[in-house]
Amino acid sequence: MRRVAVTCAVIIVASFIFQPLAFAEPSPTRLDQTSSVTITKREGAWSAARMAAAISFDNIKPDTGTRHGTEPDAPANRGKIEPRLPTNAPQGIAPLTNATPTTGKLFLHNPNTGRDGYCTASAINSGNLSQIITAAHCVHTGPAGCNGNPGSAAWMTEAEFVPLYWSGDRPYGTFQVRALRTFDTWIADCDWDYDIAIVTTYTNENNQLLVETVGGNGISYNYPGSFDSVTFGYPGNRDGGEIPWTCEGTTNYGFPDYRPTLYCAWTGGFSGGPWFREYSDDTLLGYVNGVGSTWPGTDDGPEWIDSPYFDDKVQSIYDDAAGD
Repeated sequence: MRRVAVTCAVIIVASFIFQPLAFAEPSPTRLDQTSSVTITKREGAWSAARMAAAISFDNIKPDTGTRHGTEPDAPANRGKIEPRLPTNAPQGIAPLTNATPTTGKLFLHNPNTGRDGYCTASAINSGNLSQIITAAHCVHTGPAGCNGNPGSAAWMTEAEFVPLYWSGDRPYGTFQVRALRTFDTWIADCDWDYDIAIVTTYTNENNQLLVETVGGNGISYNYPGSFDSVTFGYPGNRDGGEIPWTCEGTTNYGFPDYRPTLYCAWTGGFSGGPWFREYSDDTLLGYVNGVGSTWPGTDDGPEWIDSPYFDDKVQSIYDDAAGD
């Protein structure tokens, strides 16, 4: 039986500050082109108190940006990247529910507002065993006015990922971020159909690679927009976003936005969380077939949450991130 919230053992670790080095200027001649920023690791950033004070980067369903509103063709070329079990998992951390240690909190700083924030993210299997998938609006502001952005387009800074974060506990350590990558059409046009990002991490304080430590989920794309899904996230209206929660059901998919939706009654904080196909309670892994994106409710009446449709663009950003 699945439970809704999970807990884990208390481990407090050191954290770090990052500063951006450089990033390629977007040139959106193709919708699936991507850009990235590289981040240098420095000591001394996120304390437990700073993490607890971070607010979510989520907004309600935005009235800015674009949505295509056309149903994607049903491609025959369904694609899969297979999951990978951990090979160097810490000992003595017993799973309490079906929650996956691949999912955690991604902490970042918004340079345009001066605020610390967080999203949800999850580890994926990749060649460098160091990557997570999340939402684009978690790593980049988009253009002026997008999602309430008060300034020009900017990358988030001072980023780090904590798998299975729970009220300050970090059972698998802290993975500082080395690179952020998302689509140029998000950066330039605030296109919510491209609200997807891949983040590359450094090793943690024990010099462990992320996927070797917690495992890496697979990815699937070009599958039907309606599917049986299990999603995890840190919604702000559940334990203040300090404990991971899960929601499951069959996604709705149709007019006018043609985006998979789930009725989870969550508020901000869930964005970037994985929407799994074929999630296994045994391996605690699955195929990420979406990521939390927006919610069309209010703090007092949250209802549906949604995800961009995963098609060929997901393979494109995955391939581009291979060199990060």
